[in-house]
Amino acid sequence: VTGPRFSTGTPSGSRRIGLLGGTFDPPHHGHLEVARTALVALELDVVVLVVANDPWQKTAGGQVVTPAVVRLAMVRAAADGMGRIEVDDLEIRRGGPSYTADTVATYAQRGPDDHLFVLVGSDIAPGLDAWERPDEI
Repeated sequence: VTGPRFSTGTPSGSRRIGLLGGTFDPPHHGHLEVARTALVALELDVVVLVVANDPWQKTAGGQVVTPAVVRLAMVRAAADGMGRIEVDDLEIRRGGPSYTADTVATYAQRGPDDHLFVLVGSDIAPGLDAWERPDEI
């Protein structure tokens, strides 16, 4: 898999892409509801669920997480058949700690005319300033 496959959203070729990264350990209804709600509320062409390889904020604290390939399979199963919701293994293929700033940069390079929206849950938003390079997100 080399990334998500989704259609062009506008005549100019630019797309409105929501990026919902996470550990997804396990993926649950709340993750999918955020994706579905964002599709409509932000008029997105697609929401991409990006599975973290090494969720450093959790593993640095000693939390044990399910292996990335298992979490990826669970996310793919959860998103199966959901229109305009895709799954990307970018962070797993990249290896090492998963930083949203790196993922945003990769998507910006892939589609310089695309409009990117980083989606986070209300449980994550208060801690954004502790993320790696938050000014680049």
